[in-house]
Amino acid sequence: MPCLVAASLLAPRAGLSQTAAATPPAASAPSTLTALTQPSGAWMRFRGASGIQGPSPLELPPSFQGRFSLTVDGPTVARSQGVFSVPPRGAPARLLSEPRGVSGGLIIRSLSYPGLPNITARRYLRGGTLALAATGGLVMSGFKHFEYHDRQDEFGAHAADRALDERKARNSWAKYAGVTWAISAVDYAIRPRLAIEESTPSRFTLSVPTVSRGGILWRSALVPGAGQDFANQRVRGTLWLGAALATAAGLVVADGMVERDQTDADWAEALLDSAGPTELQVRLRDVEVKRNDLQSSEDLRRGFRYAIVGVYVAGLIDAFLVPINEPAVTREGRVSTTFAPLTPQGPSVQVTLRF
Repeated sequence: MPCLVAASLLAPRAGLSQTAAATPPAASAPSTLTALTQPSGAWMRFRGASGIQGPSPLELPPSFQGRFSLTVDGPTVARSQGVFSVPPRGAPARLLSEPRGVSGGLIIRSLSYPGLPNITARRYLRGGTLALAATGGLVMSGFKHFEYHDRQDEFGAHAADRALDERKARNSWAKYAGVTWAISAVDYAIRPRLAIEESTPSRFTLSVPTVSRGGILWRSALVPGAGQDFANQRVRGTLWLGAALATAAGLVVADGMVERDQTDADWAEALLDSAGPTELQVRLRDVEVKRNDLQSSEDLRRGFRYAIVGVYVAGLIDAFLVPINEPAVTREGRVSTTFAPLTPQGPSVQVTLRF
């Protein structure tokens, strides 16, 4: 009897002990990743397969992984955009876009087609203005090149002089396109960019350029409107850039008019020297008309030269007056969305809203 009682008491406990031993320990939940900015409080916006936005510090959920386009802005910082990689937890996050300073990748990317680097950086208005100006210069250069070859097929000294005028116009438009290309490269190189101050498996800190009067002025001195763009006045900056490019294009047109009118005036005077008594009055009137046309085109060219200088100086004055600190914008709370239409468990959508 004592042996049976002892066996009955020990059997259940042994079973419980074996069950507890067979149960695996609970897996530890993945840690979150905290995103911070310097200065703090800037608004961060991640776009990719998943999306999340909110002010710094921003907690990224464990499922938030992959390649993202990151935009950071705020009332005291320059709006900056970059490409960011968030690996699985346990590895530090990395900035994939060009860091601050001069690098080979920055130079190569800045020399791509005018405006394209800005468009890929979501600066569509400024990039579109540069692309339109460069495309117009290239199209006009090609058009003048065909006209130059057409003039070469004509006979006579006057046709040869006209061909030289078309060649000068072709070269002027090619120079305009080249200057626009250089402006696009410099504009992309001096745009505000992000930098990683620290990156660990649990947190990373991004440095964002702070808007300052000096940063606005020296950027406007290099590229019209770049300072206003740095101060988060993107429409204002694009207007100054567009005004500078438009006046430069007008100068190219006026210069071509001067070359053609000069050729016409020279030939009118040559015909006057060889005119007979019956043609003298007609030739005199023709010379007077050609000289008036030449004077008008020269005045137009001079006006565009003054306009270019005026736009540049006015842009610098506006850069000195543009407000630095924008009023704080009331935004919604942190919002994150995750779309995973194809998973082993089936389609899924996750939306998180936190106030």
